[in-house]
Amino acid sequence: MARAPVAVACVRGLLQASRVQAFLAVGLLLLSSALLTQRVMSGEATTRQISRLQEDLQKAVQLRTWLQGGTEPGKALPVAAVDRTEWPLPKGAEDAPELVCAHARLMALLSLRAGQADPVTLQQIWMTLREMEQAVLRRITSLNQAEQMQLRLSILVALLAAVGAVGVLAHGLRRALHEAQAQAQAARQMAAQMLAVCNTVPVGLAILDSGLRVQSHNPRLASLLEMDSASLHGAPLAAVLPPLAARLATQEDPLLPQEMEIAISNAAGGVRGYFVALEPVAGLGPRPGLCLALMDVTERIASEARRDELVSELNHRVKNTLATVQSLAAQTLRGAALDPHRFAADFSTRLAALSRSHELLAAVGWAPASLPAVVHAALLPWAASGRLAVEGRGSGPLLRPGQAQSLVIALTEMAGNAARHGALRQDGHVCLRWEEDPAEGTASLLWQEQGGAPLPGPPAHRGFGLRFLERGLAHDLGPGTQVRLHFPPEGLRCEIRFPIARQGGNLSQQAA
Repeated sequence: MARAPVAVACVRGLLQASRVQAFLAVGLLLLSSALLTQRVMSGEATTRQISRLQEDLQKAVQLRTWLQGGTEPGKALPVAAVDRTEWPLPKGAEDAPELVCAHARLMALLSLRAGQADPVTLQQIWMTLREMEQAVLRRITSLNQAEQMQLRLSILVALLAAVGAVGVLAHGLRRALHEAQAQAQAARQMAAQMLAVCNTVPVGLAILDSGLRVQSHNPRLASLLEMDSASLHGAPLAAVLPPLAARLATQEDPLLPQEMEIAISNAAGGVRGYFVALEPVAGLGPRPGLCLALMDVTERIASEARRDELVSELNHRVKNTLATVQSLAAQTLRGAALDPHRFAADFSTRLAALSRSHELLAAVGWAPASLPAVVHAALLPWAASGRLAVEGRGSGPLLRPGQAQSLVIALTEMAGNAARHGALRQDGHVCLRWEEDPAEGTASLLWQEQGGAPLPGPPAHRGFGLRFLERGLAHDLGPGTQVRLHFPPEGLRCEIRFPIARQGGNLSQQAA
């Protein structure tokens, strides 16, 4: 059965052989047939000619026998005359001079009438008849030899023509067979390549008949649908992709090219999203079937949802940032006492702190940031002085973006105040110590200034920094935050205690 396609291809190739080869083969076959036909006709003519010669030979033998045994020397002929019309020159004997001469002499001798013949004449007639018999025999032998020679030559030429035609046809068949084998090999290679592509693409593929049953499929489809490959073969579409079958059932002609997205619940209780493309396929029966392509787009749908969420979150953060900038500008302007130089310096410092907090949060993707990273971003402008020490153990707790931004501003305000009025203005130093209490889910910061000018006590005027530490920071760090400020003579002391995300908690929910 496997050779049947090759045989069919050979016949087709033979029928599609070059016209020159076809015309040449037909011409040789016609030539062979014509030669054999001509030879048969010529043989029949020669046979008829030999038959007439044999009849003349029989007459001559009968007359010679009669002359030899029915007469006596010296007697006249027993007939009144011999009818010359019974001895015509045989047809086809014109090219035999010996036969023509013998016939002419016989006719002359037979013209003698009864009573005029003498023994000499009778002897001459007998001799002439003898010569004529021999001439006829030689003529018959010559015709037989010529006929045999021509027959052999005609058969040889016909055989050569037939062999040539067979050779031309064999060449065409061999060429067709070679082309058919090449096409079959190319088809096998193409089929192998297509099978490899179908088995490796990350897309589920299936061929459905006109009844929407799975005729064939690739392994990826069974993997996407979490079904056994054996049970998938021959299964109706309603059992494989119920939502798709339901949508096609509502269409007048479901065998049309179309694209759609569907959602299917899996065995684990989740929902998977799929992109489906359908394309009609002819040649599967009286009605066309469908080629189905299935792609898992669950991640894309989730990514789009996350993108929309991030865009919404970004809009929210931009609004908050603009509100923060507006508040910073208003509070700074209020504390600048209409001094533009002071306003520009203070506002630039606070904007720089806000910028550093945004750079930190952008680096971690607006996810919770560690407390040491927040402290480093806040105190970066004063780190090079060497008079600011940070102490803490471990990697530190994680802070929500809102907590991180607020704490950067608060630490920047305390460091700026220490540089203008406190320990960092003279030869003093600042120590910042942080601790974490995982059991209670809290973190604490201790800001201690030493070595600066002695403090007279709490300041009489509450500027932006003190108001932010006492009210704004407590609000931004979350419920339960405690901020204590002490103003001993040796330097400012600030204690901050606030809630943090517990270990193992859902940090993404606390990132807002």
